[in-house]
Amino acid sequence: MVVMLAALAAAAQAAPPAKEKAAGGAVKKAPPLRSEEKAKLNKDLTVANEAAAVAAAKRLGEAADPTAVPMLIEALSLGTSPTVAAEILAALGALRDARAVPVMALHAGNRNVPVRHAAVKALGGIPSDEGTAVLLDRLGDQEGQVRSAAAEGLAARKVARAVPRLLKLVARSDAGAAPALGALIPADEVPRLAELTGQIDEGVLTAACAAVLARADMPDPARVEMVRSLARMSGAAATAALTEYAARAPANDARPSRAEAQKALDRRGGK
Repeated sequence: MVVMLAALAAAAQAAPPAKEKAAGGAVKKAPPLRSEEKAKLNKDLTVANEAAAVAAAKRLGEAADPTAVPMLIEALSLGTSPTVAAEILAALGALRDARAVPVMALHAGNRNVPVRHAAVKALGGIPSDEGTAVLLDRLGDQEGQVRSAAAEGLAARKVARAVPRLLKLVARSDAGAAPALGALIPADEVPRLAELTGQIDEGVLTAACAAVLARADMPDPARVEMVRSLARMSGAAATAALTEYAARAPANDARPSRAEAQKALDRRGGK
């Protein structure tokens, strides 16, 4: 693994920095780190003082300087503690540079849970086919926080093929998969989600239903299904989700889903 990381560091050094575009389409230009500060941070990354190394990684992640990417990858290749490795991966995630994807993918299989989680979370912010494949694979991770980070990343990049696996996770009351499933599930699959009412943890189902209701692209018949599922649940979270949905719509909104939500709230004493 050390040899592989060294090769990735060399590749990142040789490759041109990936350009991230701002919302308006222009390339964002961040002021580079001063050379003396960069040299100190590079040194601090590899010292035995864990606190100094963590602080250096954080600073490099905040600097938005593309020249930091090879430095961070090289620090990983030299070997470091799990705490520092996780912070370096978080910094690489903050920099959102595609050159870091291979090293993130490598660490997504690390045996240390915080390192694995940091790698998967970082991958979620950088669109790439390699990253998507890793995120799909990590939906099967044994740790919930890693699965949750993978689900969040897949939802952010709108990976529709993740839906079957997310649905299976939600059917097992996996809380981390619920918001992502709600964000990705197509309208014709919503009845399958509604069928889980009374079969899985209410909080998990509520989170998925609420995510479906938050989508502007969801047709109203599917929204009605979700409202009816929430109406059949007695928990405070379900009531809150119904209240939020009803409140988002104007008072003169004639959609059946809004009327259903209000009826459900009236039955349980809501306003």
